[in-house]
Amino acid sequence: MGYLPAMENRVEVSSNFLNLKFKIVRFRLLKNINILIINVSKQLLKWGCEAFWFKNFEDYVVNKLFLGKVLASDAGFGPLALRVPVGIIFIAHGAQKLFGAFGGYGLEGTGQWMASIGMQPGYLMALLAGSGEFFGGLFILLGLLTRPSSVVLAITMLVAIFSVHFQHGLFMSNNGYEYALALLAASVSLVFSGSGTLAFDKFIADKINA
Repeated sequence: MGYLPAMENRVEVSSNFLNLKFKIVRFRLLKNINILIINVSKQLLKWGCEAFWFKNFEDYVVNKLFLGKVLASDAGFGPLALRVPVGIIFIAHGAQKLFGAFGGYGLEGTGQWMASIGMQPGYLMALLAGSGEFFGGLFILLGLLTRPSSVVLAITMLVAIFSVHFQHGLFMSNNGYEYALALLAASVSLVFSGSGTLAFDKFIADKINA
């Protein structure tokens, strides 16, 4: 029966190799996600500056039409049923990361934790995630810049799913990704529908398109 220990050693070596390979793939994925977050943040900031900085009348007309399309929505009152609860949830989670509210760890603690799972630099990642959740949640609750805010929140949830929860499976009881997946679905839905009728976006879009 001497072959059993040898077989166990082979299984253990194989298991260690697979774990190492998984960690390498996960590290590369997190690195690419970090780069994506930074690039998306820069692009959104650029778009925001371009939307309110007009070099001439033609730029003003183009940006006005673009902003009107981004804010416009004919979805009625349906999105309000998503905006209110999802906005409150994101605000609460963002407040945990940014301010240490509701039992959260604040930027320092959250940054250290993010660094420990490979999301570097941890403080910056905590700031981006916390700001995206807090201000993104506040904006969709108010119905202000709902589509851009929902894009940011959807990206944040994708990062959460693949960097923290995916390896634990679906169910929330095992720290799985079902909760983040539900918030991702709600965010994507708001990207397509817009803010609906009862929103600041609607008021601004009506003024722009008048």
